[in-house]
Amino acid sequence: EYPGVAGCGVEPVYRWNYPAYLGLDVADPYDIETMYPFIEHSGDAAEAMSYLTSADDAAAISDLYPTPDYASSTGSISGTLYLKDGKTEYSGVNVVARNVNDLMGDAVSAMTGYQTQGKVGPDGRYRINNLTPGEQYVVYIESIRAGGYPTSPQSLVSVPEYWNAAEGTSPATDQACDATPIVAEAGVEKTADIYFNGYPKGIEFRQIISGAFLVDLAKNGRSAMGTAGSTPFVWDENFGFRLLSDDVSVGAGSMTRNGQKLLVLYDDNGNGIQQAALWTDSRGPVPLGDLNGDTCGGSGSAGVSSSYGWAVDDTGATAVGTAYIDVDSDGSCQSSTRGEIVPFKWTKKTGMQQLETPEQTYSSWVRAHGISGNGEVILGGNGPSRALAWVNGDLYNLYEQFGSRSAYAANFDGTTVALNGTPEGVMLWDPINDPANPVAIGGLEWCKDLDYVSFGRNFCDLLGPEAVQAQLGPIPVEVFDMSDDGSVLIGRAGSFFAGFVGGIWIEGIGWMNFSEFFAKQGVAEAASVPFDNPIAISGTGREITGGIAGATAAWHVDIDQVFVCRDGADLQTGFPNGLREELAAGAEFGRCAHLDD
Repeated sequence: EYPGVAGCGVEPVYRWNYPAYLGLDVADPYDIETMYPFIEHSGDAAEAMSYLTSADDAAAISDLYPTPDYASSTGSISGTLYLKDGKTEYSGVNVVARNVNDLMGDAVSAMTGYQTQGKVGPDGRYRINNLTPGEQYVVYIESIRAGGYPTSPQSLVSVPEYWNAAEGTSPATDQACDATPIVAEAGVEKTADIYFNGYPKGIEFRQIISGAFLVDLAKNGRSAMGTAGSTPFVWDENFGFRLLSDDVSVGAGSMTRNGQKLLVLYDDNGNGIQQAALWTDSRGPVPLGDLNGDTCGGSGSAGVSSSYGWAVDDTGATAVGTAYIDVDSDGSCQSSTRGEIVPFKWTKKTGMQQLETPEQTYSSWVRAHGISGNGEVILGGNGPSRALAWVNGDLYNLYEQFGSRSAYAANFDGTTVALNGTPEGVMLWDPINDPANPVAIGGLEWCKDLDYVSFGRNFCDLLGPEAVQAQLGPIPVEVFDMSDDGSVLIGRAGSFFAGFVGGIWIEGIGWMNFSEFFAKQGVAEAASVPFDNPIAISGTGREITGGIAGATAAWHVDIDQVFVCRDGADLQTGFPNGLREELAAGAEFGRCAHLDD
């Protein structure tokens, strides 16, 4: 942990029981607040926590049971935390006042909204008491990561920062490390209102849910579907959240263009085996059928399913996914016999039909998991690392032809398909007009977008960026989705060993990782969020949903307008076409104050 804002010249302080031979600055247990974030039961910390020795503990008790001279003999700081609009208050964030001359021994904190606990709406008010008269305190905000609190902790929606006398919202002028110490005075309440940094115009980056996943975004960009644990829900730009019925589950999940039809899982006859189904508000779930008489299925996080839907086209006329069949008649659909897990295509006219599979398979399963908006191009895989496609019924083995290990994303008319994992990085394939000549567009770069770390060694430092890039090629990118015209792609690059980074490709501009993309646009709200798992993009390419790999939280990004720097001045322009035009005319990507971020 840092006794202040990380990156602002404060050194980290480590857990009290770290081994001495590591030579780290460890905390004195007597400086740790009792029950921070939980009570200790053994060792030095347990003994220390049995005494109320910290200023924060004394403040917590004294605020409830003050002595007659408590208020008159100590100092206080109070204020309100606001969003970047300067008006909306924000609850659930920790505000710390820390003595600059005793960083660990004299610090008191309070959560915003702690007096109302969210019961009366957004409340950004805080008050910190028990400050030593004559001492200087810096005030800053931080998120609470663990522990139980009567006011629900919330994530920061901008960068952690110190309060300063010129406190404002502009990321260009209100620097996170600018701190103005406040001198505590006995019986005096000083004021320090705090504002989250962020620009009023440009990219909007907002968290729409915590503790849940989104699995798809409608191509209109205004609604999404997801799951909180086992509870499926739909989020709408105008109407907020609504839960689906308890008898359906989301699975992979997919939405039509207008978000009115959802591909879900549903147990129609109550036998404990689900089927792929299309949900509408008027009819609820309508099963799409299966290929085994609903007698057996495959097990997954959503339960047992005889058919499992992965993707639906823009109108809901065609759906694709995985179906289970009992080839060897042993009563199981997941035996070691190859060919029991197969891809399906469903239409209202034909019902569910098995798609053709390769003569030589290299995995126990083949599935269909992607589809173009018009339903003519279907994408899938023979196991996790051999891409397939079905174009108007014809099977293409994309691994054998081009070395593609996966393919998930196609544009509306199927003329652009992203082939992932080829030796040349990502390739764009046009199966309609030129199926023999995909075009390589590379990927993100090692050591620039992501360090190559293996067995604790950073090979970017050991070998240098050029050697790493020459040896490994582009960072593997899994393109998950693209705009209607195929001019904007989003995906995740990296691996579980090296870590992940989110990437965006814009035709005429190339690849950029999302951290750089947001930083150059001055999106302070994204500074603390490693947006490394973008999952879906709207048809225009202006709305994106995604989050953090492995974390249950989701964000919605509106990129309708971006900024470029031209002749030393910020210029707002549309995305993506206006951006391309400005960069072609000599402008630089990003706001002028953030070009080097």
